[in-house]
Amino acid sequence: MDGILVIEMQKEFCYENFPLFQGEMVKQMIPVLKEFLNIARQKDAAVIYCNMRYQRKDYLFKKFKPHCLPGTPGIEVVDEIKPKEEDYEVTIYAMDAFLDSTLERVLRSLETKRVFITGQTTDVGCLLTSMAAFQRGFEVVFVSDCCASRSWEKHQMALNYLTPFAKILKAEQAIKMM
Repeated sequence: MDGILVIEMQKEFCYENFPLFQGEMVKQMIPVLKEFLNIARQKDAAVIYCNMRYQRKDYLFKKFKPHCLPGTPGIEVVDEIKPKEEDYEVTIYAMDAFLDSTLERVLRSLETKRVFITGQTTDVGCLLTSMAAFQRGFEVVFVSDCCASRSWEKHQMALNYLTPFAKILKAEQAIKMM
């Protein structure tokens, strides 16, 4: 079974009224991702939301503003692509979605061989999760137009870095693989 990883598509990062809004590229990517997820579900791929969650005294907050705290509206998945009943949700605690989470267990239980990476940010969470998936033996497909960064340059830098480790495809090409 194919697994679609939806990395940190939470209001905290994707909506302008939150302090960690990642920018216009994220806003423009959401409709493409929505369509991709709908088609992937029709092809019986497992859609797995990897949602960031921190505690108030997390060590990362020495570097970053507090975000994705339990009970805050920013922790929720954006309205446009809310998880469906058949989808999976994994709570993640680090920028690499595999680190200290149940993501690998979920993927192995679904007998997943190939993961499609989507979400934000291309150059942080998506990049680190892609590398972790590759190192765990998954075939990695990076869906470039279903990922976004703060800038086109950061997005392109991550895609260039990932080229030896992942197939870099547009959503339309990735759908054909499923």
